[in-house]
Amino acid sequence: MFSFKGVVAAAILAGAATGVSAAVVSIDDFSTYPYSTTLDSVGSTASDTATLTPAIERTIFFERLANGGTTSASANAEVSIADGILELANDSNVNSRLTLTYSLDGLFDTGGVTGFDIFVSNSGTAGDGTIQALLNGTSLGTVTLPNGMEGPISFSFSDALAAGNPDELTFIFSGSPSYDMLIGPITANVPEPGALGLLGLGVLGMAAAMKRRRAVA
Repeated sequence: MFSFKGVVAAAILAGAATGVSAAVVSIDDFSTYPYSTTLDSVGSTASDTATLTPAIERTIFFERLANGGTTSASANAEVSIADGILELANDSNVNSRLTLTYSLDGLFDTGGVTGFDIFVSNSGTAGDGTIQALLNGTSLGTVTLPNGMEGPISFSFSDALAAGNPDELTFIFSGSPSYDMLIGPITANVPEPGALGLLGLGVLGMAAAMKRRRAVA
């Protein structure tokens, strides 16, 4: 857990130091609206919706899938959000799927978003994981996370796909039975002209700080 937090912090600092042409805007840093649920039977589901900012609403949908083999009577799948990390844990031979959907109504200028980044660690002792990202229902790709992999993953898209304001961003986390994941901040990359319109997220202050650093340099 602490190693993963270190990777996240280092990546954010690196982005702040090098991102001279694009602002990094937080979609979800998992530091507010804690959540926890446990699924103890195949076919069970849980959901939750939280308004993170006036412009961003997060919906969680968690589902227990068929087991990959014999499980103990107490085996379960669990999701928790606390201290800036979303943790997805499956007991031995347990499988699950987690869908995070973000409503981004009116958040960005037309064509303003160039991509999304997510920090993740496949922290289990067995089982590969996968992440699929979708923008307004169109897949941005699927990434396989071998056991033990951790770090930032980026999803980008063309201007044609980004035409109009993005309304819905979805991440689907799944894997082979027994997989576990730690999920860190989700951010959007926005060119400076588009970022200037995001008054509600404090991006003006970020842009000013970046300009000051460039002026000193």
